[in-house]
Amino acid sequence: MGADSAARQENAVWRWTIWSGHPLVISAGKSVLVTVVSFGLFRLDADRRSLRRDGAPVKLEGRPLDILIQLAARGGSVVDKKHLIDAVWQGRLVEENNLAVHISALRRVLGTTGDGRSMIQTIPRRGYMLIVAGEDGSTAAQPSPTARFDETVRPAYAAIPVRSASTFIGRVEERVAVTVLLARHALVNITAAGGIGKTRLALQVAQDAAASFPDGVVVADLASVEDPAQAVDHIASLFPIGGAEQPIVQQLTQFLHGRRLLLVLDNCEHVLEPAASLTGSILDRCPGITILATSREPLGVAGERLFHLSPHPVPDKSMAMRAVDALHFDAIRLFVERACVSVPGFAFDDALAPAVIEICNRLDGIALAIEMAVPRLRVLTPAQLAARLHEGPRLLATGNRTVPPRHRSLHATMEWSHELLSEDERVLFRRLAVFSGPVDLAAVQAVASEPGMEILELLTGLVDKSLVVADTSAGVARYGFLQTIRHYARERLAESGDTGLQRRLALHYALVFDAAAEAWPTMPTAEWLPPLVAAAAELRSALHWCFGPEGDADVGLRLIGASTPLWWELPNLPLREYRSWFDRAVQRIGPETSPEVAGRVWFGHAWREMRQSDRENLPSAERAVALLRQTSDRVGLGAALWRAASAAMRPETPAVAVDWLNEAEAVLRQVMPGKWLALVLIRQGDLHMRAGENAAALAAYEEAMQLARRTGYWYGLTNGGANLADLLFQLGRAEEALLQLRHLRRILPLGPRTPLTCTLAAHLAMADLPGEASDAIGEVVTMAPGIGYDSALARGMETLALLRIEAGDVAGAARLAGYAWSVMPPATRWGAPRAVFQRLEAALAKALPTTDRARYNRQGAAWDEASAAVEAKAALQHYSTANDWMRV
Repeated sequence: MGADSAARQENAVWRWTIWSGHPLVISAGKSVLVTVVSFGLFRLDADRRSLRRDGAPVKLEGRPLDILIQLAARGGSVVDKKHLIDAVWQGRLVEENNLAVHISALRRVLGTTGDGRSMIQTIPRRGYMLIVAGEDGSTAAQPSPTARFDETVRPAYAAIPVRSASTFIGRVEERVAVTVLLARHALVNITAAGGIGKTRLALQVAQDAAASFPDGVVVADLASVEDPAQAVDHIASLFPIGGAEQPIVQQLTQFLHGRRLLLVLDNCEHVLEPAASLTGSILDRCPGITILATSREPLGVAGERLFHLSPHPVPDKSMAMRAVDALHFDAIRLFVERACVSVPGFAFDDALAPAVIEICNRLDGIALAIEMAVPRLRVLTPAQLAARLHEGPRLLATGNRTVPPRHRSLHATMEWSHELLSEDERVLFRRLAVFSGPVDLAAVQAVASEPGMEILELLTGLVDKSLVVADTSAGVARYGFLQTIRHYARERLAESGDTGLQRRLALHYALVFDAAAEAWPTMPTAEWLPPLVAAAAELRSALHWCFGPEGDADVGLRLIGASTPLWWELPNLPLREYRSWFDRAVQRIGPETSPEVAGRVWFGHAWREMRQSDRENLPSAERAVALLRQTSDRVGLGAALWRAASAAMRPETPAVAVDWLNEAEAVLRQVMPGKWLALVLIRQGDLHMRAGENAAALAAYEEAMQLARRTGYWYGLTNGGANLADLLFQLGRAEEALLQLRHLRRILPLGPRTPLTCTLAAHLAMADLPGEASDAIGEVVTMAPGIGYDSALARGMETLALLRIEAGDVAGAARLAGYAWSVMPPATRWGAPRAVFQRLEAALAKALPTTDRARYNRQGAAWDEASAAVEAKAALQHYSTANDWMRV
């Protein structure tokens, strides 16, 4: 491809964020490649470098055409002069007056819009903006249906939610203003009353600005956070951290430090204090992070820049106005666009203009109110709809006069919509407020239904009336509220005296997770997990109620006991939250708790990290075994025996571990060969390897890996794959071991694979591949502290110590080794990690006197986990291949 062709291809890569908001967006891992766009009477083809007006060719080439391509790529947004010069002249020194000359030529070709405005607007001291408007009043540039998509690499945690299928109307000036504020300030807060459109604007701006943040855009929707104390954990759960003993704010700021990322905190008003505190901590410690918040009030954080979002502009209803003129107002355009989609045959003309203007005035231009009103046109004319809205002021007359008028108007709109519902629709509407987020039909039927209620028909009616949102994107319909409507529905629920819903919700999800726990051992994780990820929000809500002052602890114990597999399968491994729930749960176990429930809870309490010989967890595992022996739950007993044996694999208790593992294997082979048996066989292989029974160890590991592969079980593949590789190393099959570890690292998820990556680093070091080894260690020291894999961090630092001493850094190596040995005693190493330890110990003994070596070891042993990670990252800067992990 020639230079000119490559430049044209580059110009075709348009980050499309136009007024219409069509779903051509940057979402997790995708960007849009658009080649054809139509605006007004024009059609621009970037690949062919051609422009047509009403189908006839327009003579436009060279620099003016290049400029038009750049402006059209951001139709409706300002493109600054420097960007245009850099893109069109490709780094050459060019005066601004050269750009102005070509802009003038381009204006002569494009002409003006229907209202006489130049199609290219000059934004003083900023740049230029293409105004896309047609004779039909449309103001949205439409991409060709032949648009192509191109994969791009983004961090795994970075994802902007795909926008609604409905178009984004107007807000051109607001989008520009907020984008400019984001470029200049670290914290921007979009404030407004509920329903104005803060979230839609914030997500649109995030789409606009995505290219400026190499580490991604992460959206934290705080609407589902019921307990303000959980707000920080909710935000942190979006990143691959959690599980370490250090405060979560410290973990999060350590993770974000050094990154350039946009964090969107949406719906902060009900969690204002924790959101403000976390925001202040991030801004103080992470200079590369920009935060875009939405809230009904300021956060009150130093450096905060507020942007108050007003309702959509509406025309003065006292003025006679033609339809084409009314469409210059965003509220009218929003109403008309939604009506065209929702009401077959709707056509906006001069005859309808007065009624539509009246409606939008009555609704004060509030976006959500307009969205809710439009579906009524299916049964009412615009004039009738306008007349019904006149009832609102009478309702508001008795309301709270201290509430802002726009908020009262939105509340009146919801009251009006509620009054139009049938009695059964009202019951279902308010009961849906018990859920934290969108739920499936089974949950609605179990929690919100009564005998005789036609739930599916009622749900359809609520969706049609825009009170409930139906999301079918995942292949299963899920039903939920917009947040402002949820608040209103909860008011209705509180007033109704409709009690018992929280208990019904907890009992329903206890059944869901009971069934999930039963299916988990043999069901492929790829099939098992997706529906339960969505149920996690309801699990948390149910646990809050169960362990709260008015809850039912017995239901909570059953629920948390059944949820154990979920926490180990959820993305980003929220082990810290998992541990906190089980710590609360074991305190609620009483004499009346059934052995089966109590045994499951103690089992979950004992399984706190991916390691063995964890003496501190042995008592909980022993309790689980003793309780489950009294039940018919053979699968639970087998799992508990595995956990107890793992914790007991220490020099002082080897016989107990052997007995428990043998019993666990016998139990599980009788009932359910699957994931639990895979874990048991891995530990059997460990015992055989330590005893020198290599053939038996190899057989156990290989069977475990077959079971793990069959079910797609990452934990088994990580644990079994690492231990099998160490056995192969001891058998002299180092190349085979290395090949297997590299393959598993490629196919396993980033966070969960950390222990395996740690083992891979040791094998690479013994293969004299320090560059690749340092890359693996970089991953370990970046991921392990956030998840809570303290043993993996220690072993990774031990391998790093060997690399450092071989590079001549004797004192640094001794400190790294001191930390590693204080966390993980050397006796627990086998295979390549043991060889690393032996080589390192010998090298330190040769390089340092005994007193100096002990002194440096003590210095390293005094580090806490966070300090150790910092020291390791500093040591890794000597290895260029590891540098990429410092930016993860």
